[in-house]
Amino acid sequence: MVVKSFEDLEIWQGARELCKDIYTIARKEEFSKDILINREKDLFGMYLTNHPVLEYKLKNNDCINLCDIDKYFNKVVNTIVMIDSIKEIKTKKGETMQFINASDEEESMEYVLFPKTYLLYNDLKKGDIIKIEGRVERRSNYQIIISKIWRLS
Repeated sequence: MVVKSFEDLEIWQGARELCKDIYTIARKEEFSKDILINREKDLFGMYLTNHPVLEYKLKNNDCINLCDIDKYFNKVVNTIVMIDSIKEIKTKKGETMQFINASDEEESMEYVLFPKTYLLYNDLKKGDIIKIEGRVERRSNYQIIISKIWRLS
């Protein structure tokens, strides 16, 4: 609004005083880091701030990035990932095993938890940040056969 006269200025200030009573901004606490990154992922489909695994990867120099997995075919590697989904199935022998889809800050990958290893690590859930030791294999895509898991979060 362009103020052309003193009367215009008084009208504008009066309107501002009226609006001050109608519109107030409530001060709230900032969301926790976990809630904030989950809402970013839900809303944008990606993380705008750091991926949740990044702070753990900085402390673990022995872990590879999933984007480099093709260089480690048929080798045992360590990765730090966040679980995106878990699919549990029964084998022909009736034993339970899992296919875990997990991601780091750059890629997503499938991990396989066979029945004997599943018995040791059957309490995993979506959102867990874990360090995995496993062998890189390739069927149609690369996947990691899990031998050990360390829960980081």
